[in-house]
Amino acid sequence: MHAAGGPRMSAASGPDGRRLRVLFVCDAGSPIAQSFIDQIVRVGHEAHVVSTYPGDAATIPGARSFEVIPVAFSGVSPRFDAQGAVEQGSVARAVHAVRRRLPLGALAGVRNALAPADVFRHAPALRRIVRAVRPDIVHAMRIPYEGMLAAEALRGESVPLVVSVWGNDFTLHASRSRVLAWMTKRTLARANALHSDCRRDLGLAHRRGFDRAKPALVLPGNGGLDLDVFRPGVPDTPIREMLGIPSCARVVVNPRGLRGYVRSDVFIAAAARVLAKVPDAVFVGVGMAGDARVAQWIAESGARNAIRVTPSLPREHVRDLFRVAEMSVSPSLHDGTPNSLLEAMACGALPVAGDIESVREWVDDGKNGLLFDPENAEALAVAVIRGLEDAELREQARAANRRIVEERANARDALPRAERLYWGMVRS
Repeated sequence: MHAAGGPRMSAASGPDGRRLRVLFVCDAGSPIAQSFIDQIVRVGHEAHVVSTYPGDAATIPGARSFEVIPVAFSGVSPRFDAQGAVEQGSVARAVHAVRRRLPLGALAGVRNALAPADVFRHAPALRRIVRAVRPDIVHAMRIPYEGMLAAEALRGESVPLVVSVWGNDFTLHASRSRVLAWMTKRTLARANALHSDCRRDLGLAHRRGFDRAKPALVLPGNGGLDLDVFRPGVPDTPIREMLGIPSCARVVVNPRGLRGYVRSDVFIAAAARVLAKVPDAVFVGVGMAGDARVAQWIAESGARNAIRVTPSLPREHVRDLFRVAEMSVSPSLHDGTPNSLLEAMACGALPVAGDIESVREWVDDGKNGLLFDPENAEALAVAVIRGLEDAELREQARAANRRIVEERANARDALPRAERLYWGMVRS
């Protein structure tokens, strides 16, 4: 959804002026990974990338080397182009065709049952890359399965390992099975430092065995937002015209797409209830186009004419949706600090989010946003109606949320802290 780029972070070089060589183990297609690595490269550090999903070195143009290790059967996971079409070959297309007709997350159980063995199978390949690159640090940008792969590959090696924790690593994945819980614990034991995007996950990491004496860093959005890009204002693209939204319509956007832990079906089911009170509302679901389940939800909603679904959108289009939307809805059951939550707050859309612990670090219900039971369409409808009818709340939240992201999620402040964490690993 978001391209790499952002403000230049201030360098914190070593005493001899040298820069770090960092080997990232990540999904190179992730906008968060792309943006974070781009920042490291832009101050002169040397980045090498091992992608756990099939990808192209062009996605991270500053990387000195780029390798793919398709761990956890990612080689058959479909990727999508700007129009929502599957980009990869026949196997990925077949998987996508099956997946789009199953309940959300139905294939996750199969993948998670088989993936641990795949981690051990691929660890020697990553170990060979580590020995060839000779990095100062390995940074695994998620626990399953990047951190698990790196922890196994670095067994017996002296290279420091930094592990990023993303929103579902503990509350969803590590809770799914004893094997994943065990592998999560092994990863935390091998990690020399932890990089989390919310305080809740730091506490969960300690409970799962991460040593409290080891350094840890909470960086919202895993590196913060470029607030020169994500800001209120007039849209830079004709986003209303592109999506067929009347100029007088009141826009409610769900940027979360189709994930097993996000109740986008609840978002669509709530639409008709809202329209009974606010008939000029229009609902936009990003990343939902072309899915048979979504088509069925819309047909059953009774609000077909007020719902727009799109493929995955480029960063500027999502930003402009936040600029025209009165609110951004996140019906998520599991999360850390979603980037889309921070982006919506920065652009002035009222956040309406599932009532979970990590989101409460950002949203104070009734003051700078609204919280609801993400499994209850009626509760979501009540929250959306309240947000649309309460102009004072929206104005109060718009001002407060801009201050919050400037103080706590600005990339100019966040990324130098990550760099200092790196240097602490090298110098310790």
